[in-house]
Amino acid sequence: MRLTVTFFTSMLSKVVNQINISADLNCGFELACQWRNNTAGEDSGDFLITSNVRVANHFNIIPSRNNSDELFAYTHGPFDGMQKATLISNTISCQLGGGTLTFWYYRTGDSATLEVCVRQPPGSLNTADLRCFPVFPKNYAHQWLFNAVEFPPLTQPFEVVFLV
Repeated sequence: MRLTVTFFTSMLSKVVNQINISADLNCGFELACQWRNNTAGEDSGDFLITSNVRVANHFNIIPSRNNSDELFAYTHGPFDGMQKATLISNTISCQLGGGTLTFWYYRTGDSATLEVCVRQPPGSLNTADLRCFPVFPKNYAHQWLFNAVEFPPLTQPFEVVFLV
């Protein structure tokens, strides 16, 4: 079973600025954003940028708005427990009140998982430093789906991590 996960909110770049306001996390992928692929060797997949992707001659994923040239990030592969792809935000200084991360995704495989995690301290390779929130409901529709993940107040620096 292969999976393609596609996002409208994130980016793969080498930008190392700290995120100070929530708008710094916004990304349409036309410009460099404050998101990056994992480079520490913890995963075997990457997120790529495109405006159209065809997966295994079954799915042709295009932006959610018809006739749009919007770009999106996607990853694909067997994701059978052996392959992982990780998308990481730059360091966020703190979240004094609760926060909400909203994003769109497109899922093509029924057995894959997607989690949104908070990692404290930033850059930690210890899985115990991840607090994760599962994303996929029992809906296997092959269409763009909206999701929102609620985060608790966080007074110390952290990263947001998408794990596929």
